[in-house]
Amino acid sequence: MGQEQTGIGGVTIMDLSGGLNYQKFSNQIEDRDAVDCQNAYWYDGRLRKMFGTIRINTTIGGAASTRDVTGIHDFQLRDGTRHKVVTTDNDILRRNGATWTSILGAHTITNSKHRFITFNDRIIGTNYQDAVWSWDGIAANVTDLGAAPRARWIAVFNGRVCLGNVTVGGTNFKQRVYFSGLDDYTTYNLVDNYWEFETDDGQETTAGLPLGSRLIVYKSDSIGIVSGYGTSSWTVDRLFRKGIGCIAPGSLVQARMFINNVMRDVHIFLSEDGIYAFDGSEIIRLSDKIKEYLKAQNQALFSEAVGAYYAPLEQYYLFFPALGSTVNNRGLIFDTRQGGFWPITDYRANV
Repeated sequence: MGQEQTGIGGVTIMDLSGGLNYQKFSNQIEDRDAVDCQNAYWYDGRLRKMFGTIRINTTIGGAASTRDVTGIHDFQLRDGTRHKVVTTDNDILRRNGATWTSILGAHTITNSKHRFITFNDRIIGTNYQDAVWSWDGIAANVTDLGAAPRARWIAVFNGRVCLGNVTVGGTNFKQRVYFSGLDDYTTYNLVDNYWEFETDDGQETTAGLPLGSRLIVYKSDSIGIVSGYGTSSWTVDRLFRKGIGCIAPGSLVQARMFINNVMRDVHIFLSEDGIYAFDGSEIIRLSDKIKEYLKAQNQALFSEAVGAYYAPLEQYYLFFPALGSTVNNRGLIFDTRQGGFWPITDYRANV
């Protein structure tokens, strides 16, 4: 009479870290790639169910409010105090426990997307339409920065606030980037203290972000670089690279990823023909395997795409409109360590 052997047997799980490969037939892709993947992503050697989310509120700006959120910023002070600051089409609010409190005060706000920085224990916001404003995390309301030019984007570079694609005296200077006084977010010399990037190409600067000791300035079809630590040592390469740029200001993030087996600080952003990384010298197209997937979305509104980098999981998130949609209802996760893309559906992320 035989005896049945019981116990736990071994199971072999394939390496699927390559993620979505939308470019080839199933018999032509790498073993670690997939021709389709839904509600899953690869992390730490395992295929995992897609993460869930926690809704922190159903309305904002009042019990029955239907206001559109136009910006969100995690404002952290040096002492560790943190505030969630949100802009809507008619208000600026901070989250205090479970309560949203208006800090708008006398500031006038328009329904337009906001960009933010944290600088010397202050949040500074701009939306191009209204005055630039700041808040210290203590005062009851924000303060208008009357001397600062209205700008489409904002960045911090070597102790100065930089404002790009600006309006000065009623005139739009799309190629200019103005900078503040050293460690002084309130002072701007609007006559002399600016850089100008390639006025002949007709393009406006779309975004700027520091990378190491340099400020990288993007247009939709080119990249410029500012280097140095002060007005006497700055050098400006107004056209470092032509033919590649950032078309969606909200997609631009600073991240870390492997390049030639070395972990490096990079920018990741959406360009006209895909998703790119830039390490200050080399530009790498990341999205070759999903080129057709991106083409199947609403590319006409890719300028409204938004992105974020989540360092604990080493993942870049990008949200954009699906074909036929005017809101960002499709997304991708990019694994900056393994290099795979994982689609996200049924999420709406517009800021």
